[in-house]
Amino acid sequence: MSAAKRAKTSSSDSADPLKLYKQATRLLRQLPNDPASDAVVSDRLITAIALLTGQALETVDHSLDLNYEDPAFLLASAHLQLGLLHHSRQDDLAAAQKQLHSSLQHFPKFVAAHSALGQVLKADASSAEQLSEAEQHLQQAVSISEALAVAEDGLLVDSNRACAAEVEAGENARAVLVMLLCQAGRDKEAAEHLTVLGCKVRLSREVLHYALPGTMAVDSTTDPTSSPYLQIVDNALPKALLLHLQQAFAPGAPFWSEHNYGRVGYFSYLFKLDAPQTSSMHQVAHHLQRLAIKHFAAVANAKYAEFWVHCRRHGSGHQLHYDSDDEGQDGIRHPVMTSVLYLSSGTFNQQQQQYPKNQQGAETDDSNSTAAADVQLAQQQVYVGGPTLVTDQVLGGPMATKGWLVYPAVNRFAMLGGKYLHGECCISASIIAVL
Repeated sequence: MSAAKRAKTSSSDSADPLKLYKQATRLLRQLPNDPASDAVVSDRLITAIALLTGQALETVDHSLDLNYEDPAFLLASAHLQLGLLHHSRQDDLAAAQKQLHSSLQHFPKFVAAHSALGQVLKADASSAEQLSEAEQHLQQAVSISEALAVAEDGLLVDSNRACAAEVEAGENARAVLVMLLCQAGRDKEAAEHLTVLGCKVRLSREVLHYALPGTMAVDSTTDPTSSPYLQIVDNALPKALLLHLQQAFAPGAPFWSEHNYGRVGYFSYLFKLDAPQTSSMHQVAHHLQRLAIKHFAAVANAKYAEFWVHCRRHGSGHQLHYDSDDEGQDGIRHPVMTSVLYLSSGTFNQQQQQYPKNQQGAETDDSNSTAAADVQLAQQQVYVGGPTLVTDQVLGGPMATKGWLVYPAVNRFAMLGGKYLHGECCISASIIAVL
């Protein structure tokens, strides 16, 4: 039985919003990856909010006395925690926005709420107006925290734990804001915040404010200098196998909930290539191995295949990293080759001036699919992402001097040398502006 199921509330606790709030936040800390705790946490916070909402409360502001004994601050904090729950653990951005707006009604200068709301709006932005609203909240979080840090010669921050936490929330907002500015190509503004954060180098403008597909001076799919770093094959899988994977890993597929995706951290599957083919992923691995041998001869001698899958919102990326067996435990052992297989498309449609919505983007073949499968795919939300960045940087070597962007396209198979630094770019703000 989980701790969430064992958690009980006495009759006296059920009428005490502060105790309910503390129970909820304690569960969040103790059980960050336990979905069963979500309902308990949500119930505690909703009950606390209901108890406090009936009171005549004034708005709260930063002060030496700021603490949870203040009903207005407690109410704003409960709305904040419920918003964070909806965002990070349930991916319900509409519900998160509602709670965070409510938090700011009671505490208009709540840095943590402005920061959280800015991040939620950025994650869900599909227009320049929504992106601008996200930036406004991030800017407010930064400016309020800067003023708070020097208020009364720093006495507020030094003497009050809640105010000190607010300054920390402001720095977190600054990190998100500076990425947004870089993505928008506003490099001069970004540089000021990068200096405050202590950063000495950054990814180039061409990476973070990348051009629309088809407008680059050199297309990474045909650039001869990319070998041996990168090779690309389009239409990699047979249509029937592609459709099967699109169904298995569609945003609403059971795979994600059954693996507790987004809450348990990184996970992958590893199997021997010469083992009996007991799943479709074995078929995929053998098919892709045959394609890869033409470009990376060492793949012919590979003994194992490892795979993992991601499904994220369009504002998300994936950190730059090196691939290594067992995450580098007991020494670095790079794979002979790393690859990316795209099941959906983030390619900009220059004729329609928008990304395709409410469809997977894959061409269907009536001989290899059913009407039911087509309807299922059509109902899935497309999670549009940025391109994959491949560099010539190796672990322990000098900083990269070259890089290539691989734009998502349905059934595109990108192969790169297993020792090179790579990652997924967050979607450029210039593209969000024309979604």
